[in-house]
Amino acid sequence: MTRAVQAPKSDPATIAALALDGVEAGAAEVLADDTSIHIRAALSGGLTDLYPALAELYSSREPVATLAG
Repeated sequence: MTRAVQAPKSDPATIAALALDGVEAGAAEVLADDTSIHIRAALSGGLTDLYPALAELYSSREPVATLAG
């Protein structure tokens, strides 16, 4: 899907590992690369603002897997 895009790309194995870590930890979201971290930070509201049904399920959870750490 992004073969023609001439830009740095994350290693798929790293993204998959971070996603699995997040699922195992019960994370509401996993920010797996710098692009998603920056885009997420630019959103005006939180994830539960975008998806109110998640507010009750994930009110105390934070993203647990990022490359930035």
